Amino acid sequence: EEALREAGVEGLKREPFDVVVPIDRGAWLELGDAGEKIELISLWPNLVRTNTTGPEGIEGELFYGGSGEFGQFDGYQMEGGLVLMEFNTWNNWINAASLGARGVIFIAPEQTTIFEARQKWHWAPLEIPRFWMEREAGLALRERLEEGSVWARVRARMDWEWHETWNIWGIIPGSDPELRDQLWAIQTYYDGISVAPKLTPAAESACGAAGLIELAHYLRENPPARSVALIATGGHFMGQAGLKNFFYKHARRRLEFRRHMPQRFVTDSLDVDRLLAETRQRKTIPDSLGIQLVEEPGTGKLKLKSVDMEQLVARLKLMRMLNKADSLGIRLEPDSLAIDMFISLDLSSQSDQLGIWHNTPNPAYRRFFVPVGRSFIRHAQEVAGELGIDPELALVNGISPVKGLTWSSYVNLDVVIPDGIIAQTAGQMALSLMTVNDARLSLDTPLDRVEHISFENVHRQCQVLERLLSSALGDAEIFGSEEKELRAKHDKNIKDLLLDIRGSLRLLPRKSTT
Repeated sequence: EEALREAGVEGLKREPFDVVVPIDRGAWLELGDAGEKIELISLWPNLVRTNTTGPEGIEGELFYGGSGEFGQFDGYQMEGGLVLMEFNTWNNWINAASLGARGVIFIAPEQTTIFEARQKWHWAPLEIPRFWMEREAGLALRERLEEGSVWARVRARMDWEWHETWNIWGIIPGSDPELRDQLWAIQTYYDGISVAPKLTPAAESACGAAGLIELAHYLRENPPARSVALIATGGHFMGQAGLKNFFYKHARRRLEFRRHMPQRFVTDSLDVDRLLAETRQRKTIPDSLGIQLVEEPGTGKLKLKSVDMEQLVARLKLMRMLNKADSLGIRLEPDSLAIDMFISLDLSSQSDQLGIWHNTPNPAYRRFFVPVGRSFIRHAQEVAGELGIDPELALVNGISPVKGLTWSSYVNLDVVIPDGIIAQTAGQMALSLMTVNDARLSLDTPLDRVEHISFENVHRQCQVLERLLSSALGDAEIFGSEEKELRAKHDKNIKDLLLDIRGSLRLLPRKSTT
């Protein structure tokens, strides 16, 4: 937030929302009767089942299970046991669980991948705690267990908790008289994730936020022709909660969704006479609605002085008139942003090449984006010439791939889900600018640390990104010569369908069978 403010982004807003996250309150391994303790780190819950053991903990024989193959458990009492395993063993911990083990401890590896990390929790609420042990302690314990098993106890607590996070955004006004009323939203996320929530360095995940901040600095020195909303969203790895929250508040298209958006008071549409008559009939006064009136000098007629929106909305809700405010002479409308183009950024550091994509594998929708894709490629090639980069490598066109390739040839969509998909689901014309040819193997791991970041690659991407977007923002023909027809077809086919399912769960006590 401070970095964007320093970059000159006007009217920065911090909008809070709540997410539910697993919080590691501590875990310990106690060995033998001597009270020796080794700290453990809880891994991600099995669906909703966290690693919490209760104050008494779980205890049993602790032995070394190697890579978790069934044959490596020979000679050990699995039922009620605790197993020390290597981390890079795919999902073999389930072998131990299926034989009755009560808990699994993984030795931190020197290297690992997102695919290994994602195998260390399950979509079913299996009641088997799993832990990360730092490598030095793990190797020492492994050596000790080579002489035989030891009696051990594990105590852990991990709770699901509501925590507040934020979306941070602001607008850079456009400088071109013809284009400044058009608004482009450029967004990225700033949070990270790890299979061990307490160890979340998330260095690769920070590349997008770095790119957004660098873009803000560039646009301060090179004012954009169109207006730009720079948006940093939270909760990306919690179902992209931040971006959904942003659209719920600011950019819905369908009427039934817009009714639930924050409302804006339309000052010049207030019917004072009707307001007075209707409030008098309901035995209340405009002040109770947060509306203050004042007499005009000379005429004595009442006119609007001020309105307290928070009080007005609260009062209208209480009167069950929030969607019928016009009957009081009050006009409210959704406080909506008219976004002409939404662009999500998703950057990483193990490649220096960018690509552009239209957020859907549906070939029927590709035609709505082909002209803008070609325009971006043209601008990228011009930028490449300025930076001394091979124009053919400046930007991958994922909208119209060449040589029979598809977007999945460049980005693994099982690893990266672009935020542009959420924008498109909300009916927006949306593109994603992403790092391509990077498997992003360290994501979701405790080893995604800053020392592994290729700053040179991030710097090169930022150089291309800021110049490319600045050039595109100034291109009046960015959508081609038939923009109105193209947008009409886009809006007819790509609808606002972004939905949440909300409900309550009630746990009923079991009936006694006796």
